[in-house]
Amino acid sequence: MQLNGGVFSVLLGESPQPALTMEFNVDYWIQVTFQGEDQFPRQRLVATGYAYMASGLGAGTVVTGNVTWGGLASVKGVNTATSGLAYGVWGESSSPQAGGVVGFAPGFGVAGQATGSSGINYGVMGSSNSTQGKGVYGEANASSGGAYGGHFETASNSGRGVYGIANAAGGLTYGGFFQSVSTIGRGVVGIASSTIGVNYGSIGQTASPDGFGVYGLAQSYSGIASGVHGYSHGTAGRGVWGKVDDATGYTIGVLGESISANGTGVSGVAYATTGTTYGVLGATYSATGVGVRAVGYGSGSIALSARAGAGGLAAEFEGNVRIRERDSGDVIMELGEGLDYAEGFDVSTEGAVEPGTVLIIDPDAPGELAVCSEPYDSRVAGIIAGANGLGSAVKVASGRFDYDVALAGRVYCLVDATKNAVHPGDLLTTSDKPGHAMKATDSERAQGAVLGKAMESLARGREGQILVLVTLQ
Repeated sequence: MQLNGGVFSVLLGESPQPALTMEFNVDYWIQVTFQGEDQFPRQRLVATGYAYMASGLGAGTVVTGNVTWGGLASVKGVNTATSGLAYGVWGESSSPQAGGVVGFAPGFGVAGQATGSSGINYGVMGSSNSTQGKGVYGEANASSGGAYGGHFETASNSGRGVYGIANAAGGLTYGGFFQSVSTIGRGVVGIASSTIGVNYGSIGQTASPDGFGVYGLAQSYSGIASGVHGYSHGTAGRGVWGKVDDATGYTIGVLGESISANGTGVSGVAYATTGTTYGVLGATYSATGVGVRAVGYGSGSIALSARAGAGGLAAEFEGNVRIRERDSGDVIMELGEGLDYAEGFDVSTEGAVEPGTVLIIDPDAPGELAVCSEPYDSRVAGIIAGANGLGSAVKVASGRFDYDVALAGRVYCLVDATKNAVHPGDLLTTSDKPGHAMKATDSERAQGAVLGKAMESLARGREGQILVLVTLQ
């Protein structure tokens, strides 16, 4: 072999070096000996930078490629398997501060493409088993312009723009975590281009009871910053859809947070003018869960504020509405399906008292009521609500006292008609039969002792419940 400055180059297996013609199905080693002394330990022959497209590289091999024209790759990995968990390029690093694969480019640092038109395929898939790690971490460092921490799209009618899974069952884990420091940038933008099927611009999932399916954080202290901003143009779409499958514990469908004085924790806008559209829809299947929860931490802050346009409704609720005291959790007010206004009272009379019972003010127990037992009692106070299955439209402080007492409105009442028949419009007062009302026939004694007016009839000689309009006078 010809030496050049003490260095020689030879392509193994090529003539005219017949002695070096060999098969490459076994390992080969090189050893240099000069005057009977080994110059360096023998080394196994592996592929060189020239052969980086070879079927395998030796451990610790550094591959460097240089291409000066477009359309080609400096380093290319191809996996021809048509099924199974196969990777064109697999990068792995044991350092907690390093990346398995790092790409730098004026265009795409790392570009992943899944060409399969069906099945579960991923352009880029990132996985982290660390409780402090991120499956995929995207960061846009530009401080202006339309910058994206991560931008993902899918055209499949059952695909996902972004699908992130945090497998750790404990700690503060994120299905996906993205950040943008631009005042008009986006931490995450997910777009599902398909107009049919069940598709998601972005879906986040966590198995941890302390984790978040989606966590959005806007760190800008000025401007209109949104932790999560969702849009829907579909006639049956959702700007933001949050779902927690855990049926126990303190679960949150969507949690949005903004520390900007003019920011929004969660902002959802549904532009479609027809169909069933939601700017924000929160749902929970837990008996103790909350579909949407608003919390105001600052002094004088407003946890939930609603404003409607001319002729519109600031809020609409289907079902009962309950307001609790902040510290104790006691019910302050409840709006429900009923016809009366009721307040909570303690009743001093021993034993259980049934709904429909007429009550008076107890002079021996300030603030409490007692069952009536005298006719034409001016201490008459109200009727225990809930008789005949009729609820209260408004209940105040019901959770802190023994009974809800109807003070106004329509309620079923115990009536004694053994002496006088009762007809609609008759004035009612207290009776000598405990807990019952009767027809007021003595107008002079009825002054200040009227309970209300009868709205139904009750024949003479009978006792029972009839509908009464409570109008204390």
